[in-house]
Amino acid sequence: MIFVRPRPGSTFRGPAIFSAARAAGMELGKRDIFHHLSKQGTGAAPLFSMTDMYQPGTFSAKKATTMKTGGLALILYPPRRGPEAVAANLIFDHFLASARLIAKSLDGLLFLDRLAPLEAQHISSLRSRYCAAGGQAS
Repeated sequence: MIFVRPRPGSTFRGPAIFSAARAAGMELGKRDIFHHLSKQGTGAAPLFSMTDMYQPGTFSAKKATTMKTGGLALILYPPRRGPEAVAANLIFDHFLASARLIAKSLDGLLFLDRLAPLEAQHISSLRSRYCAAGGQAS
């Protein structure tokens, strides 16, 4: 999981969140959260999703113009195995690029958790663990 937080003293507003999510190839879908769907197979399972960091964690297209939040959470799902699997390192790279694009679009910052900024050693560790779970070399 990677968090996108606004700069101190500001918030993210709904229209900008929706625009940033779409620019990152995400769609509002099941459970009223954004998903980046696998383009392979008939199931089109999400590779990763984005929620509001705060309860209830969902987004409403009807309330997009009035919503604001203090942060977003991007959730990376375990790599799938079998014929529909995509290389774990490619999924992780796309996840990270999407998080960076969303942060840049919103003038936000990336965090490892709610308080710790995301640093290079964190990215390396996250990549290694994710790729090991998918049986892929990093």
